Amino acid sequence: MQRSIAAVAFVAFGAFTVTYAMRLRMYTADGPGAGLFPLIIGIGLIVCGALWFVQLRTTPEDSEPLVLGPVAAARIVGQIAALLAFAFLLSQFGFVPAAAALTIATAWIAGERSWLSIAAVAAGCSVGIKLLFRLLGTEL
Repeated sequence: MQRSIAAVAFVAFGAFTVTYAMRLRMYTADGPGAGLFPLIIGIGLIVCGALWFVQLRTTPEDSEPLVLGPVAAARIVGQIAALLAFAFLLSQFGFVPAAAALTIATAWIAGERSWLSIAAVAAGCSVGIKLLFRLLGTEL
């Protein structure tokens, strides 16, 4: 029951986000407007919340409560710390180094230990997103 309430809350928050985003400009002469990203996120929340709700209704409910172990808790805390570090690094060094550091930290937290693959993904993500925004005609 509690999970169903959470799924409905996702849909409601997504609807609120879409409603608010529609009040903002979607596109300007300089590129994407202030409302485009919240609109995309809101639609994503609605879709994910609806799929989650359908999944909860169509699969049998297990009687065991979800227990968060110490390793999972440490990963969550590590990811929060990585996001806080990203916010600090973004203002100090710019997007590409901050995004690369966040990608490296996230890959390490997720269990990836090959430094070559971590470096390749970090470089690809940070530079790729920067190029994507430049292609869209806006700077990060």
